[in-house]
Amino acid sequence: MTMTTTTTTDAVGPDGNPLALKRTARVTGVLYLGLAITGALSFLLIRTQLFDAGDPNSTLANLTERSGLARLGIALEMGTVITQALVAVWFYRLFRSVDSFAAGSLAAFGLVNATIISGSAAMLAAAVDVAGDTPHTAAGGSAGTAQLLYELSGHLWGESEQSSSVFG
Repeated sequence: MTMTTTTTTDAVGPDGNPLALKRTARVTGVLYLGLAITGALSFLLIRTQLFDAGDPNSTLANLTERSGLARLGIALEMGTVITQALVAVWFYRLFRSVDSFAAGSLAAFGLVNATIISGSAAMLAAAVDVAGDTPHTAAGGSAGTAQLLYELSGHLWGESEQSSSVFG
């Protein structure tokens, strides 16, 4: 009884090594899991504990009373930026041998998304700073300014929930 093994040339890495493709796919999967975890923790868990869409004063109170949680949320959002950028690059590596244009488009979309999330993190950091330093606030006061920055951050994430007026 003889045993034979076959390998297909369809699923090989850029260097012709099928194991390289498998390794790239595994790394891409781990990075994608990291993106899901950091994104869920920052946006779905921490944000919901700090931001009250209907009450700017409540958002301000949450930011000042739970500044450590707010800073953890910013750090996790930056983790989302890093994992999003890495996922974009690794998806390119994974799919470039199949269709280089589609792989490049996927990478470009992922990198743009990482840039947008970075802007959201910057606004959250500004909201935390404004909450603790009233001379840097806009006409709506600390509460209105912090609320506005969270609203802008949410729009960068694609959140379309309508809330009450920030200043009224």
